Amino acid sequence: MATSSSTEPATAEGSSTTEAGDGGSSTGPAAPQPIELDRAWVEGVEGPWLGPVTGTPIGDLPEFFLDFGWTEEDALVAVADNGKGFRLEFTFSQRDGQWIFTELGELPGGFVQTQDLHPVQRDGDRVRFEVIDQPGYLSVEIEPTQTSFEMAVVVRGSDHGRFSLARPG
Repeated sequence: MATSSSTEPATAEGSSTTEAGDGGSSTGPAAPQPIELDRAWVEGVEGPWLGPVTGTPIGDLPEFFLDFGWTEEDALVAVADNGKGFRLEFTFSQRDGQWIFTELGELPGGFVQTQDLHPVQRDGDRVRFEVIDQPGYLSVEIEPTQTSFEMAVVVRGSDHGRFSLARPG
């Protein structure tokens, strides 16, 4: 899960605003260009996933469950909620004809952040998503196969969590 020092509302691009220093600048990395992502790749994420998440700011999570299902709005969504104020929501949805990955995180105490990430690189099944208007701030690599779901989250160049999930059962 990515954290942010701001709880301000989303910008016109759909990403939450952050304090100075959180994203790129005119002298920082160039903004990545989004690539086309096909629906078949997104459909490969659908269904239940279970396994460990390691290297997060709140420690390792030995059993983490996600179940991606389609909504009436044609979005693919999974929610993890421990009932104690920790909640993650991952959404794949189309905006202006392009698939976007949205990460929403809530922590105890009312901290909420959300980021819209665009696909910027694909190598086989592995797709890297980034926040277009904040180069270098948040990158998520996702590689779903029929039996595994790997996701690596990097914030400001530092590892922020690695999901190593598999189909349960």
